[in-house]
Amino acid sequence: IAWARGQLETAPQPAGEGRRPAAGSSEDVQAILRSGFALQEEGKLEEAVRRYREALELDEEQAPTHAALAGVYLQLGREDEALQELERAAELAPENAFVLGQLGRLYLRREEFEKSVAVLERARAAEPDDPQIRSLLGAAYYYRSYVDAESAVAELAKAAELAPEEADVHFHLAMAYMRRDDPPDAERAIHSLNRVLELDPSQSDAYYYLGQLYAGSGQWDAARDAWRRYVSLSDDAESVKRVRSWLRDLEERRDAAPNSAP
Repeated sequence: IAWARGQLETAPQPAGEGRRPAAGSSEDVQAILRSGFALQEEGKLEEAVRRYREALELDEEQAPTHAALAGVYLQLGREDEALQELERAAELAPENAFVLGQLGRLYLRREEFEKSVAVLERARAAEPDDPQIRSLLGAAYYYRSYVDAESAVAELAKAAELAPEEADVHFHLAMAYMRRDDPPDAERAIHSLNRVLELDPSQSDAYYYLGQLYAGSGQWDAARDAWRRYVSLSDDAESVKRVRSWLRDLEERRDAAPNSAP
């Protein structure tokens, strides 16, 4: 909504006689869009859909209207229709980083990784210093293929540099380090996961992977502490059961060799 409203407010006024008005410049369309924004913010989503559709009947070539309509469809759980609207918005605004970023995010959510990478690379070209786009592209590389681990690390490291206070970016960077698995990457992943927990101590998955990394490097006490924290925080019953088993293994090794590391 915020992006579409911003586009509306900064749109130029109609051009000279005989020329098609620029997107968002029609006063009638603007009035309808404002009504749609208000309805959407009030939670009247079906009514907002109708208003945005009215705006498109007056001027179908407005990327902000298609993007706003996609947002409502996502709120309604109508993902296929949201995708159609975002794809149309991207046709109308092929270099707009926001539109491309939202489309790339939806492709990622739908596990259409090739399309997500292609669109997000275009978004990065348009806005190379947007940390959200860098983070999404890194995730798309990560999920597309193990072969893309290097690219995933590069994008997520840049995103972490641009947005150092975003816990999710550091978490995904840690996952990319673990997938790349160069010799120093385990320590880098540990550093990133500890940064996650500095920013958001409730992120239980960070403890899960920290335990794995510590155990893999023989830091048994640290692994045990991380897994215990995971068990105390996580609501994933299957994973908790698995981690409890790992903790028992650690304790059994300690009991078998009390004077040496397990």
